[in-house]
Amino acid sequence: MTLKESLDRLDPDRRPNTCSVHLLFKTLEPEDAAALKEAIEMVRTTRDQPGNRFTSSWIAEALKSEGHLLGVASIRRHVRRECRCAE
Repeated sequence: MTLKESLDRLDPDRRPNTCSVHLLFKTLEPEDAAALKEAIEMVRTTRDQPGNRFTSSWIAEALKSEGHLLGVASIRRHVRRECRCAE
């Protein structure tokens, strides 16, 4: 099968209409969900500032330390509102 045939066969709308961060929010305790939401806003509002230490990597590292394995790219897409969810 060629790449073109594979791409034609796949339906891009079959993917879930959510992102990994959105799914994680549904599993967190309210206090942790609020902290994550605040962290995401900190990254959004400070990302263009020189020397900024609030990054998607910062969030990913904190989540990993709590046993949540989300990739930096997934978090970055969510922060930039480039994911498929409405958060």
